[in-house]
Amino acid sequence: APLFTDELSLAGIYTVVTNQNRCFSISKKLPHKIRQELKDDYSTFFSDLEYGVTLRTNSAKAALKDVIMEADELAGMLDDIINNGSKRTVGSILFEHENEWTRYCYRTDISSLSKIITDDIDIYNIVKTYVIDKIHNINPKVELTLYNDELLPLDRLYSIKTGLLEALSKKVWLKSGGFLYIETTEALTSIDVNTGKSISNKNMEEAFYECNLEATDEICRQIRLRGLGGIIIIDYINMSDAGHIGNVINRLKELTGRDPVRTEYHDITALSLVELTRTKIREPLKEQLKKAGYGEDNNG
Repeated sequence: APLFTDELSLAGIYTVVTNQNRCFSISKKLPHKIRQELKDDYSTFFSDLEYGVTLRTNSAKAALKDVIMEADELAGMLDDIINNGSKRTVGSILFEHENEWTRYCYRTDISSLSKIITDDIDIYNIVKTYVIDKIHNINPKVELTLYNDELLPLDRLYSIKTGLLEALSKKVWLKSGGFLYIETTEALTSIDVNTGKSISNKNMEEAFYECNLEATDEICRQIRLRGLGGIIIIDYINMSDAGHIGNVINRLKELTGRDPVRTEYHDITALSLVELTRTKIREPLKEQLKKAGYGEDNNG
């Protein structure tokens, strides 16, 4: 939907530059020790700012000169937008974002990537021309591949249609026999963890712990797959062992910390209810698929 604002932000692979303030900040997704190291390295370069600069997570793996150069380029682009804006007629395009797949590459934790695969020649050429060199500055092992096997299409190779159907289903099965039940409303998303058939012939506490731990991995995958945002409530199976509870929460924090979209852990109650918040960057995948006429809701 159209928006009206005078608050401008331009994002690159290492930095975000904005006219909203003149502060220098560092992504809170990075560990405290790394944030302090980056602050020591960059504070002199960004001490007298015309625009605000935020270092993204990928800046931690990048060379100082590349980060500074990108920030300067983005600041120059903001200058052009602001200076030209007063001279252009109503309805003129002052700036157009890169393609969505390019911005997704920028948001990704590049240090964890191994390969980028596409069967679209246009996407391949854009990533090869504008993105891959920046990615290699952080992780030179990342491979860019144009897939063209006509006998086994890319969507079948990676079961993309199955994944899309899964993203429309409220019930998601776990390998152990347990399952998740995911319900999204206007106010929040609730994720209920159930043991299903996974507790047969097992100690109850140990079975609950194993199911919750497995569920945590799948929950974080589903959150990213479905593009969930806002308040997310996870109803874990109650555990009595403090060590088990701590391990599950630490695993949740570790995985949400890898999410390209900012996700924050807030609290766990005595009833094992966990609250997360995740930044909304677009409509959930379910709504996008509905608008595209992909399929009806599958309650699984």
